[in-house]
Amino acid sequence: MTVSVAEWAVAFGLTVAIEAPIYVYGLRRLGLSPWWGCVLVAVALQVSTHPALWFVAPRFEPYALWLLVMESLVIAVETAGVRVATSAPWSKCFALALLANAVSTLVGLILYAW
Repeated sequence: MTVSVAEWAVAFGLTVAIEAPIYVYGLRRLGLSPWWGCVLVAVALQVSTHPALWFVAPRFEPYALWLLVMESLVIAVETAGVRVATSAPWSKCFALALLANAVSTLVGLILYAW
């Protein structure tokens, strides 16, 4: 399945719109300051994972398994990014990455089904 840049751009914008506020709030709670630094980290996390998920990761069936594997990798990478940015405990970094990605994935699946 090939994905157009336009389709990716819409998905990327939606992902940033959903995940950035979650990350900004969480990064602030983990002690990262100033607020605009949190925004930069949140967007950098998306830039570091979203294009690879859409354009590099090979697609395979069943889709549910592909989604589980790819989202797990994205969460791992974003967990590490949060850890580098904050030096917070790994468990808190993981929880933040899991929350942000779970919400955006759920919204994306709902919108796709709709």
